[in-house]
Amino acid sequence: MTLSATLALAKIRGAQVLAAVRRPGQVEVLQAQGFEAIALDKPEELGAQVNAVFKGGADVIFDTTGFWLPAAVAGLAPFGRIAIIAAPVDGHVQLPALALYRKGGSVVGINSLLYNCEQCAVMLEQFGRFFDEGLLPLPTGLREVALADGVQCYEEVNQGSTDKIIFLP
Repeated sequence: MTLSATLALAKIRGAQVLAAVRRPGQVEVLQAQGFEAIALDKPEELGAQVNAVFKGGADVIFDTTGFWLPAAVAGLAPFGRIAIIAAPVDGHVQLPALALYRKGGSVVGINSLLYNCEQCAVMLEQFGRFFDEGLLPLPTGLREVALADGVQCYEEVNQGSTDKIIFLP
């Protein structure tokens, strides 16, 4: 799912959403789509940025890189949760455990590889209708590629490509 679709899904589910993005230009794009957004700059400022929007901190922080995990703790509300879907390249992060403990916070790892196709299909059914109803934006810029060219596409991703690829038999 794209960032915009992820944020829209959170809104549909009743969340008050704040997007924190690395590229300043992305802030304006998200704001134009109706999302509150901040630019990530210095990790030590993230807690204050989050608390400026959510007095007392955020109930849930969704970290897509792992890089901002230590800084995210300062932005948590009491008993808040940080959901992570990725880790830094080396897989390690220095977590401020005392700060997390004092907030009663928790970190939850979300690994889509733990689910089989049938389980994923059930999850997709739960929110797929939002695309059909026009509540979630359809992805754009999709690139159709023959499955036989899959290895080359993975090599492109490893080189930094962010293309959205659909493999065709």
